[in-house]
Amino acid sequence: MALINAVFTRASAAHAIRRSTGALLAAGVDTPLEDPSAGFLFRRQATNSFRNVRAEGEPPTHWSTNGAVGLTVTYVESGVDQDIPFVTYEVGGTRNGTTGAYINLPSAGVLFFADGDNMQVECFCGLDPAFDNVLDGANFQLRLHMPPSVEVVSPTFVPTTARLGQQPVLNTRIAPVGTTGLQGRIRIGGAIGTSPLFRLRVALPFGAAVGGGSAPVLPAPGDLAASTRLGDAAAELLSRFGVGADGGCTILARVMLLAAAPAGAAQNLIQIDDGSDANRFIVRNLAGGATIAPTRVLAGAVADGVAAAFTPGEFLTYAASISAGRLAISVNRGAVQAVTGGPVSGLTHLRFGPNLAGTAAPEAYLQAHRIVPYALSDAELPGLTF
Repeated sequence: MALINAVFTRASAAHAIRRSTGALLAAGVDTPLEDPSAGFLFRRQATNSFRNVRAEGEPPTHWSTNGAVGLTVTYVESGVDQDIPFVTYEVGGTRNGTTGAYINLPSAGVLFFADGDNMQVECFCGLDPAFDNVLDGANFQLRLHMPPSVEVVSPTFVPTTARLGQQPVLNTRIAPVGTTGLQGRIRIGGAIGTSPLFRLRVALPFGAAVGGGSAPVLPAPGDLAASTRLGDAAAELLSRFGVGADGGCTILARVMLLAAAPAGAAQNLIQIDDGSDANRFIVRNLAGGATIAPTRVLAGAVADGVAAAFTPGEFLTYAASISAGRLAISVNRGAVQAVTGGPVSGLTHLRFGPNLAGTAAPEAYLQAHRIVPYALSDAELPGLTF
């Protein structure tokens, strides 16, 4: 799918995991990330405070282990699976205590934030498919350790020999008072007397504030520091589609929002404006949830229509029409909802992703999009489909 000849901008390189295969995708500055199985990916800016995400060095710099309770954790090698750089560790021994052994992701007190912030750590974990892995009751947890506080337990996960990029693991927690940093740790436990012997691959660690973007975020090769991926945006002149200054048009799109909107931050799917954020129409996911609403802004005053619920991580289709200061939408061929009192002249641009201020950015795939230079009626919108 062509991105409608829109001007795409992102002032950094970016990476993503291809949904169908687990392979690592990469794109350079001002180049969209396109997943052939899902569409164009739009994401907000994200800073990964973990270091040496590419696992460079033998053993990798900043990565470490803690053997305990009769278990040893030994670095084996670094490798690449479908362009994903990973580290392989061998775990063996006979468990003789109730705590656990650890693989420490490459950060120790380097992530700073305010007390009460909601933090996340994410990585990819899988078993070495070329090794005769014996788990013998071993269990795995991705834990968040926030010095000087105790670490928070996460649900157990079961690594397999499937593609590494298809085995993400995530944990979140609220930073308690007095916390000075974050470390992600893979804890390996099990029953006393068990004797596991397996090789675990670990890749693409990511540590950030919840709502502050998504993994993976990688620096350039040779850069062992924290790294930032900047946000995605695309824009085009309405006149390219034959749309006049009144904004009269109909839009049909198929998108997937990856998560609910964080508290206090809406997620724009599309915006039609006059070259500013003061006068515009928006189809957006409202802050703090998973509901899509029609929104208008006139001279800075904002109004939302009734919102329709959707399921994050699943594709949805919306149809929208603009006519005489009114925006109407139908989500997944449902009932039409509308908002009135919007701009009726001076509209010039169509935008995907964030607003002009760079906020309200989505985490979403745009799989298909159509626009025609006239407004269809409310009765016609639910019948539109690809």
